[in-house]
Parts: sequence; structure tokens; C-alpha cells
Amino acid sequence: ASLILESERCSLMLLDEETGELCIRGAIGLNYNVIKESKLSLGEGIAGLVAEEGKPLLVEVIDEDKRISKKKDPSYRSQSFLSVPIKLDKKLVGVVNVTEKIDRKNPTYTELDLKILLAIVRQAAVAIENAQLSKELKYLTITDPLTNLYNYRHLMESLAYEIKRFKRFDRPLCILIIDVDDFKDYNDAYGQIEGNALLKEVAGILMRSLREVDIICRYAGDEFVVILPDTDVQRVKAIAEKVQIGRAHV
Repeated sequence: ASLILESERCSLMLLDEETGELCIRGAIGLNYNVIKESKLSLGEGIAGLVAEEGKPLLVEVIDEDKRISKKKDPSYRSQSFLSVPIKLDKKLVGVVNVTEKIDRKNPTYTELDLKILLAIVRQAAVAIENAQLSKELKYLTITDPLTNLYNYRHLMESLAYEIKRFKRFDRPLCILIIDVDDFKDYNDAYGQIEGNALLKEVAGILMRSLREVDIICRYAGDEFVVILPDTDVQRVKAIAEKVQIGRAHV
């Protein structure tokens, strides 16, 4: 978009469904700190307005445009820009913004420029959808559907990688193996639904008790394995005690 529209600045903002904020996920011509810190709520700022209304916006002169209450941003060297929402099946995905035309003699964007950007965004929407589907498919292939922990396949892949890293860098590596005592008897007495609920609770205890870098997997049935990179035996003992305390509250 930046090259075709001969623009110095272009940003791709994607909607974070959890926070409802637009965050920059790709950009040309923007400072790193701007990219990192830029977050907009729907309706906030120009991109937020475009996201909320779901309509593309062409601004020729920002100071003369009654639709935009915000005054010209001092960081812009021009007053003209394009902002287009990205949608998939009418669902908002994000916004693409283009500004700072290189041609100083003709610094204003036109309707033709808007049509070109709309065509680019349609292709971008397909690419984003494919990326999301690929990510979801990968997640499903490495995740246990009951507990949402990693599955046996991911355990084996991760373990092989961490062992190679352990041998190369000589860093500590430990594995924590956990099972639920008398789980078969519990399952027989209370039924599979209650048994599944218990396994989910155990998974929750593990996620609350362990670090983000630890790889928590459901090995099989009522067995769980945790890979703990850069962790020595004493630290693992403390972690195991923390898991035991969490178990006592079930």
C-alpha cells in the first residue's frame, strides 16, 4: 500500500477482541515507540472512528473536514490521509491507515487512491483470514480439547527441543510428572462428567501454580507432565509443593 500509493507512512491496526482496542501490528514510517504504545478504543481518534462506523475515510484537508473534530496532528507533515476498515464477513478485523504522500506538489489523496487502497485491503483481509485459520488449526493440533493444556504431540516436540538446548548451553532442565491418585475409582463412583470436571480443575491448578515459560501438558488420562526450562531440582521441589497446596483446595 505504501509503495503503490507513494506514501511515507502506512499502518495496519488489528482489533484485540479481548480488550476491544486497535493495536498496530505492522507499519512503515512510524517510530517503534509509537507502534508499541499505540492503542485506540472504538470511536477514539480517526482510526477508531473508521473502525466504529465501518466505513472508509478519505480526508483531503484535515483542518477543513467537518467529520474530523481532531485538529491536525503535529507529527503529520500533510493534512491528507486514507483510513479503511478491514472486514471479514461483516466482522471488523482492523484498520489500514495511509498518509504522507511523497509527491509534495500533489499531497492530497483522491477517490482513485481510496479505490486502490480498498482493493488492497480486500486482499489483505483474505491473507489475514488464512493466517488466523492456520493459527487456529495449529492450536487444535497441539492442544488437549478437555483441559486446554498442550497434548502429547506438543510434549514430545517441546521435550526434544529443550533437551537439545540443555546439551548445547548446559542450562538446568527438569520435568515434573503428576497423576491423580485413585482417579479410576473417582470416575467410576461419580461418572465421567465429574471426572472430566476434576481433570479441568487439576489443569487450572497447574496453570495458576506455574510460570508462563513452563510447558504444561496432559500426557494421558489422569497424567500430566510439565517441562521446566532453566529450573534446578530445588526450585522444582518448591513448585511441586505449590501444586500440592493448590490441590488441597479441590
